[in-house]
Amino acid sequence: MMRGVRAFWRDQFGASALEFALVIPVFAGLLFLLMNICVVLWAEAALNFAVDGAARCMSVQSAICDTAADAIKKHPYLGPKISPAFTSAQVTCGNRVSGSGAYQINIMLANLSVPLSASSCFPVQD
Repeated sequence: MMRGVRAFWRDQFGASALEFALVIPVFAGLLFLLMNICVVLWAEAALNFAVDGAARCMSVQSAICDTAADAIKKHPYLGPKISPAFTSAQVTCGNRVSGSGAYQINIMLANLSVPLSASSCFPVQD
């Protein structure tokens, strides 16, 4: 009986399959996390680009872009679906446009929300 137990523990058959089964979930999780981080960074960059363009349009081309809605139509948000909300205000630095939204990350049983926001101010051109 002891000889059979010792032989069982020394046997290396199937060790590669066991190592693969232990490593692949961690590797897949890290890969999934990396892809979601890239999408969040893309959404933040697209939101910054839209807000910058809208603030510039409101300051330089005030006849065309007199509200934030008009300015965002000229310089739309082109990122992943976050349904951003935009606001504008006239402040001491010029025309400020702010945008915010939330990116949803769905992980098997959890739903994470990553808040995103951007603000840009451009001086008024006379």
